[in-house]
Amino acid sequence: MLIILIVFGAMLSVLCWWQRKFQPEAELVRKSLHIGMGVFALSFPWLLSALWQAVMLCGLLLTVLLALRRVAWLRLRLGAVLGSVARRSDGELYFALGVTALFCLARHSLLLYSLPLLILALADAAAALIGARFGRHRFRLIAGEKSLEGSFAFFMMTMATTYGGLVWIAALTTWQALLMSVVASVFLTLIEALAWRGLDNLFLPLGAYGLLDYLLYCTTEEVLTLLLLTMWLMAAVVIFWKEFRHGSNYSQHRPNAA
Repeated sequence: MLIILIVFGAMLSVLCWWQRKFQPEAELVRKSLHIGMGVFALSFPWLLSALWQAVMLCGLLLTVLLALRRVAWLRLRLGAVLGSVARRSDGELYFALGVTALFCLARHSLLLYSLPLLILALADAAAALIGARFGRHRFRLIAGEKSLEGSFAFFMMTMATTYGGLVWIAALTTWQALLMSVVASVFLTLIEALAWRGLDNLFLPLGAYGLLDYLLYCTTEEVLTLLLLTMWLMAAVVIFWKEFRHGSNYSQHRPNAA
């Protein structure tokens, strides 16, 4: 447990130095910590031997993260790594809760622990960075604004990660892995698009765990049925978004009746 806290502190310190020295984009600094801690969390099943250790570690990390927000001298020195982005987000708090919950559920399964964690660490970061840099087609579903470019980056990274894990770890055939990875990627992309204020850091690992745990016991016919369902669901979301956008534009440009 002490090793994890030391690594977290070291990452914060290095990123803080990088931020002050070279002044990179705030989102890039924040997501660098996101990726670093997500990848490092792959080692938790070997570093933590009991559930109470994971729960205690989560409590300590939440305390530190809240202190970085509330204690002035900590916020000035290290808190900028997490708090420099313009948007409001509690993502770092949900990240700690999401990883802890995933550890409690799946620590004995290499596939069900590592794949959701890599999706959280890599795909979510790719969506944020690509969306911030190249996002031109913006949309709003529940709260907060995201981009089609960011969602596409999330989809592709999730599919690549899931496909690789299903082939190399679960030893599935190429066809089975491809079908499952497409189904999982569509559902998780919708979760990421619908989440707000960092809740995707909690919903994604738990959603990926539950979805993969279910898909591994499905027949090919059932996976094909789910694939058709995901295509229908994606089409429904796109139609809803277009109608909502059209309605919003109409209300903004409607002449005043008075």
